[in-house]
Amino acid sequence: MNSKVKHIVITSFSFLLLLSTIFIAKNVNSKEQMKSAGFGYPLSFIFQDFSRFETDQSFFPYYEKFDIKSLGEVKNFSIINFIASFLVFFLSVEIFVYVLEILDFKVRNKLR
Repeated sequence: MNSKVKHIVITSFSFLLLLSTIFIAKNVNSKEQMKSAGFGYPLSFIFQDFSRFETDQSFFPYYEKFDIKSLGEVKNFSIINFIASFLVFFLSVEIFVYVLEILDFKVRNKLR
């Protein structure tokens, strides 16, 4: 595979993988955490304010997913955390593909 095409595919896959992490469930344990619930992995890069939802002190809701409908409530977007998270995914996928290429090369040489 052409190196340029390979890196475009790896970059695109890493970006889509990173964006899918905003749907990972987030556990909120206090009213203070409800003011700034972070989404994204491995570093939270989108923070939403859920403090408008009324709860009593003994129970705090478990948010199943990022609420797409309440995008107006996004409190903060950290570009630094987004880039750092992207680099983690990109480098992980890049290393994985590199190891697969080395293994493929070794298997092909043994078969000759």
